[in-house]
Amino acid sequence: MTADGENKLEDKMLPISAPDFELLRSSRQIYVDKTDLIYQLVMENVPLFLSRPRRFGKSLLTSVFKSLFAHGLEYFHGLKIEQLWRPEPFCKVLELDLSGFSFSDPDEFESRFLLFCKRCCADAGIAVPADAADPADLLKTVLIEEPPRSVVLLIDEYDSPLMEYLDDAAGFEKIRKSLRSFYLAVKSNQPKLRFIFVTGIARFNQDSLFSAPNSFIDISFDDDYSAIVGFTDAEIEQNFAPFIARKARSLGITPAQVMQELQAHYDGYAFGWGIRQRVYNPWSVLCALKSTDQELPFDAYWAYTGSFTMLRKYMTAAAHSDTMSALLQKLAADKADISLSRAQLKGTINIAEIDPGLMLYQTGALTFRDKLLNQARSLQLPNLEVRSYVVENLYAACAGALQAAHLDAFTEKARAAFIRCLTAADEDGIARCLGQCLNQLTYHEKAYLQTEYDFQVMLNLVLRLSGFQTNIETQLLTGRTDFQITCCDQDNAYCFVFEFKLLHDDDPGLSAQQCRAQQDKLLQHAREQIQSRGYYLSAVPGAQTKCFAVVFSLKNKNVAALRAVNPPA
Repeated sequence: MTADGENKLEDKMLPISAPDFELLRSSRQIYVDKTDLIYQLVMENVPLFLSRPRRFGKSLLTSVFKSLFAHGLEYFHGLKIEQLWRPEPFCKVLELDLSGFSFSDPDEFESRFLLFCKRCCADAGIAVPADAADPADLLKTVLIEEPPRSVVLLIDEYDSPLMEYLDDAAGFEKIRKSLRSFYLAVKSNQPKLRFIFVTGIARFNQDSLFSAPNSFIDISFDDDYSAIVGFTDAEIEQNFAPFIARKARSLGITPAQVMQELQAHYDGYAFGWGIRQRVYNPWSVLCALKSTDQELPFDAYWAYTGSFTMLRKYMTAAAHSDTMSALLQKLAADKADISLSRAQLKGTINIAEIDPGLMLYQTGALTFRDKLLNQARSLQLPNLEVRSYVVENLYAACAGALQAAHLDAFTEKARAAFIRCLTAADEDGIARCLGQCLNQLTYHEKAYLQTEYDFQVMLNLVLRLSGFQTNIETQLLTGRTDFQITCCDQDNAYCFVFEFKLLHDDDPGLSAQQCRAQQDKLLQHAREQIQSRGYYLSAVPGAQTKCFAVVFSLKNKNVAALRAVNPPA
C-alpha cells in the first residue's frame, strides 16, 4: 500500500483525473509511490531529460517535482521520500507544459510561445517583464530578478510542437529555430536554477538541448530509472487489488486471469538498457480497471490517444520509402529481426532522415526485446494493444502497397452479395469473395503473405477499405478470434467469426496427396478450435454468430478450403 497508512486502499479511487499530484493526493486517489526514485533524481543535481511515450506518466512525474519544490512535504505524508527529504526553502516553479500549448501556424509560433511563457511565469509568481523580445530574452530577464537557485524549471513534452509538424519540413524548421534559442537560454542560465527537468518523446538534433556544452543528462535508458513511470507487476498487485477483484467479478473470471489479460494487452515495455524491468502502460491499465464494458473489457485505450495520431502523420508522409516498407513487412509478419544500435538509440533525430524504427521506438510502438552483439537491441511490438493498432491503422496508412484500386474490390452490389453468402453460410460463395479480396493485391503485395497473420492483415485492410466493419484478434474470455466481420440489416445483427490456418504447400517435396492430407488436418484443427473455445458465443451482444474455418494456400496466396462450423451438439 502506498498512500496514507491510516486509510484503507479500498476507500481510494483510481487516478484517472488530470495528472496533478496535489489534486490526486487531496482527493484520495491512489498514488503509486515512486518518490524514492524521485529523491534520487533530485540528488543528481544536474539538468535531466527523460524520454517516454505519451500517456506514460511524465506529466504526473513533473507535477510531483513541482509540489516537492513549491510546498515541501505537505502532500507527501506516508510516502517514501518523507524519510529522505531534508527541508529547504521553497522555490518558485516555472512549469512549461508544451503539450497544452496551442498555435495555428508556424509563423505565429514565437509570438504565441512568448505569451505562453509569460502566462506560466505569472502562474509561478514570477514578475513578468513587459519588454521581453522573445521567450529566450524573457527567461534571461526573469532569472536576473530572482535570487540565485530560487527557481525550478520544469518543461513537459518539450518536443510537442515539433512532433505536430513531422510531415511539414518547412513548418518544423521554423519552430525548431525558435525553440533552439530558448533552450540555449535554458542551458546558459543553468547555474541560476535550483533544478531543471525536461520530458519529451524524441531527441531532435540541432535543438540545442543535447548539444555540448552543458548538455542535459539523459536518464531515458538508465536501468535505475526504467520504472520511474509506468507500472510494474508488483505495483499493480499492491495498489489496485480491489479493482482487479471487481473486474474479475464483473467478467466471471479470477483475479489471476485479469492480471494475465492486463499483461497481454498493456505490459511489455522495456526502457532500461539492461532490459531488467518491463512495465505496463499506466493509462491503459487504469482505463481497463475502471471500464465496465463487457464487450471490450480490455480495449486499446492508449493506442487511440494523441500518440498514434502524431505517429500516423509521420508514417503516412514516409509511406513510400524502402526502409518503411521493409519495416512494415516485418511488423506485419511479427519478425524479430528489427534492431537499432546504441548509437542510433542514443543519438538525435534528423528530421530529413528519420529512421522509422527509431521513431516507432520513441513513440512507444516498439520496445526492447533482447540484447544483441555490438551493443544493439532487437525490437518488438510490446503487447496486443499496440499490435492491433499498428496493424489496423499504421499499416493501412503507410503500406503504399495498397493501391487506390482496392477501394473497388467490392462494388455495392458485390458487398451485398458477400453479405448474403455470409448469412446463408454459403461456403463456396464466401471462399470466392475472400479470393476476390486477395486477387486485388499486386504481385509485390502478395509477396508479403508469408504467415497466417499476413493474411489477417491484408484481408482486414482490403475489406475495411471496401466498407466492411472488421476486426482481427478480437479478445473473448475463452481466447482470441483471428478475424471478425460484423454487419446488420433491418431485422438482425450478425457476427461472422473466422479461424485461419496456413497450408505450407510451397514445398516442392510435397505431393498433391500430402498437401490435401495436411489441408484436411488444418481444417479440422480450426473447426475444433472454434468449438472448444466457444467462438460461436458471440462477442457482439444480441448478434447472430456464424463461424468459419479457413485454410489459405501459401503457394497460391488464396483460399484453399473453407467450412462452416456449427456449435457442438
